[in-house]
Amino acid sequence: MKKFGLLVLLFAVQLAMAQNGSKSFTASVLATQSEEKAWEVITEVSQWKKWDKMVIDTKFDTDFNEKTTGVMIRPGGQINEFKIVAVDPGRSYTFSHKLSSGMLYVRRTVAPADSGSKITEEVWFKGISKKTFEKYYGPDFEQKLQNNLERLKGLLES
Repeated sequence: MKKFGLLVLLFAVQLAMAQNGSKSFTASVLATQSEEKAWEVITEVSQWKKWDKMVIDTKFDTDFNEKTTGVMIRPGGQINEFKIVAVDPGRSYTFSHKLSSGMLYVRRTVAPADSGSKITEEVWFKGISKKTFEKYYGPDFEQKLQNNLERLKGLLES
């Protein structure tokens, strides 16, 4: 019986590894606006819906600080509570939200560039399979990130 249990455990580990339980996506854009202006825009939670098509609306009634929480409404009416888990003021922040079988993390970074700023968004998930992730966000997720950042660039430069 112990051998059977060990066999089942080994199979479960193999299955989990095959599911690619951690995957990341990254997109960047160069903008002519300063780092300060870019930071101001990406940390204005109520404005995320203007450039992030995966956000219909947000509720965030506090200062933008580590450990604060908010609510994000996604297309189709899905509601996700999110938490700011890290902030490096003026440079980057990370927020997370729970999915049914794992966690999604988003890190947005602003860095100096020759003619303005470089804005990067990195998204990764833990604890879920690629298929589950695609169910939530679609198989073309990396392109969606790039499109969002292009909209952000347009907003910054308008």
